[in-house]
Amino acid sequence: MRRPGIMLSVLALFPVAAVAATLNGRITGPGAVGVHPLDIEVRDSNNHQLLVVAGDTTDVNGNYAMTVPGGKYDLTFKPTVASHLFTGTRTGINVSTTTTTNLTLTAGRYVSGSVVGTNGAALAGVTIAFHDAATGAVPPQVQDALTGPGGTYNTLVSPGVYDVSLVPAVASRKVPREFADVALATADSALGRRVLDNGFIVTGTITDGSLFPLANADFDVTLPNSSTKLFTPTDNTTAAGSASFVLPAGTYDIVANPPTGAAFATRTAQAIVVNADKTLPNLALPPGVAVTAHCVNSVGTPVASCDFDADSLPSLHRLHTPHDGSNATGDISVLVSLTKFRMNIAPPVSTKLLPVIFDSVQVTGARALGTVVHATGHWVNVHVVEQFTGMPIEGVNLDFDDPVTGKTFLTIDDVTDHTGSTRVVTDSRLFNLIVQSPVAGLADLHVNAFRTLQDTTLQLVMTYNPTAGVDGAHGPGLALAEPWPNPARGEITTAISAGVPSELTLTVLDLAGRRVATPFQGRVLGRHTVTWDARDARGVRVPAGLYLLRLSDGRTVQTRRVSLAH
Repeated sequence: MRRPGIMLSVLALFPVAAVAATLNGRITGPGAVGVHPLDIEVRDSNNHQLLVVAGDTTDVNGNYAMTVPGGKYDLTFKPTVASHLFTGTRTGINVSTTTTTNLTLTAGRYVSGSVVGTNGAALAGVTIAFHDAATGAVPPQVQDALTGPGGTYNTLVSPGVYDVSLVPAVASRKVPREFADVALATADSALGRRVLDNGFIVTGTITDGSLFPLANADFDVTLPNSSTKLFTPTDNTTAAGSASFVLPAGTYDIVANPPTGAAFATRTAQAIVVNADKTLPNLALPPGVAVTAHCVNSVGTPVASCDFDADSLPSLHRLHTPHDGSNATGDISVLVSLTKFRMNIAPPVSTKLLPVIFDSVQVTGARALGTVVHATGHWVNVHVVEQFTGMPIEGVNLDFDDPVTGKTFLTIDDVTDHTGSTRVVTDSRLFNLIVQSPVAGLADLHVNAFRTLQDTTLQLVMTYNPTAGVDGAHGPGLALAEPWPNPARGEITTAISAGVPSELTLTVLDLAGRRVATPFQGRVLGRHTVTWDARDARGVRVPAGLYLLRLSDGRTVQTRRVSLAH
């Protein structure tokens, strides 16, 4: 009776050949067009071993057919780079007789470039990250989003317009960079060679008042007395309440923000000097209480996008209040700490509405400011240029001082842009207007007894300051060398330099102030040589004549004149 059992045991020692099966299908791209050529990887789902089989490529119509042993498989469909198609996968496919697997691959756009350090050495392992320029959302698909051993990348992303960032590992002590509004909706984009500055690792913790760690809290880093945030993509806290990020050398205000939805106010570590790796003191967030307001114009229509600011008294330290703009119905709701504040609510300049200031608000609990009525004011359009050259001056600051109260009127967007222009909203009282130059080489302007009863345009010319030396006129740490040769018949070479890490833009303008070309845009520390090939932004050789080289770091502007003689 035991013989059949013995026979089964013996048979189990000899493997039975797997039955051959057929795996086939069609791979298409947009418009149901067959994808060819395309490589197909077949791996055993159980042990992930790669099978070598015939027929692992598509034909001209996108069809494939291969014979494999019966089993369970993972398939990877790899189109060529030139196809602009994403790799596709199918996992856990059971194959016993004939199994058909069709797949439609989606198309993307490539962004390419290389990443190096300040010494020119290639940086491998840098993550290429994307966020929609309008919404902040991540794209549906991203492929090959790391730099290789040579520091190069060719990353495929779903079509769109993105803010593209280069994010090295924190341990590398390289400062991440972000590039706004990179157009990848209809064409590829090349970012070229980008340099990541050296920096230092800053580590901090965020807790509640009992020192319990807060996960998913967020650090923001700004320059003192500035609302501009540095790009710190690794600044969200872990479950232990800790985060580390890399900053270039400098002095910063570092804000601790609570997790979304948590009832805490922010806390700021002010004037933190970073010149080596640094551990911040723990930032324990105070309880937050709500301040609400309803913003309307003089006829009661809600005003959206009003900006709320709270400055503690008497120190006037700005409390960081995330998501502090009024919504579509004009409502504001922010969390603040229990202290005394001066609160400002400022509508967008485009509305021509005046801000409202609450000089002293003692917060002891939830506080409703009620309906805030913004009266209509006047636009003051200001355009500031440099003496002799007529070049627009970027970074000029406007202060409207009330001669009766001695206070400076609150004006939004009161710094000139790269065209030398800005627009502010004022009321009809008398002001002393102070126009402050961004560089030592140009003298400030004073316009006393200035008053507007309607929209007004001011054309201002800043003259050279006779007390400033040549170096002072260039601004601290920023320099634009005399171009050579000058006059030139072909390429023109100059040197730009910055004493601290700075985002510099070198543009070429004609004498009418129109932008002709942008030979350089990027981050600079020290001296950097730039060559202009005497071609415009379209690659067309420009006519002979006089041109201006303009160097700006967003605050300081320098110009040099160059002559082309073809």
